[in-house]
Amino acid sequence: MKKMNTAIGNYGEKLACKFLSLNNHTIIDVNFRNRNGEIDIVSLFEGTLVFIEVKTRYNIDFGNPMESVNYSKQKKIKSLAKYYIFMNNYNDINVRFDVCEVLLNYNNDGYKINHIEDAFR
Repeated sequence: MKKMNTAIGNYGEKLACKFLSLNNHTIIDVNFRNRNGEIDIVSLFEGTLVFIEVKTRYNIDFGNPMESVNYSKQKKIKSLAKYYIFMNNYNDINVRFDVCEVLLNYNNDGYKINHIEDAFR
């Protein structure tokens, strides 16, 4: 089951990257990791450094994907973002945290992406 979840997550991230690129984001990093966690996508959009968490689901039986980005997850993403900014010398740049919800269709290759800009601070 874990491999299936990983494959679904990777597919969702790929779709989100494509969506963001088509909407004028310049993708600068994907799956940035350190020992404290992972940031799914880092992009530049109109002079703003954007850290994007991607949540992929087949249904919303357990709530919207955004709801799984709780306070603890937000705190971890912010900490990773500080480290990323430090390591890559992104000084004096605006920062934003977004969430991309990717809803897949069981019956075909269809999907829907809900891009929530400035989802948390």
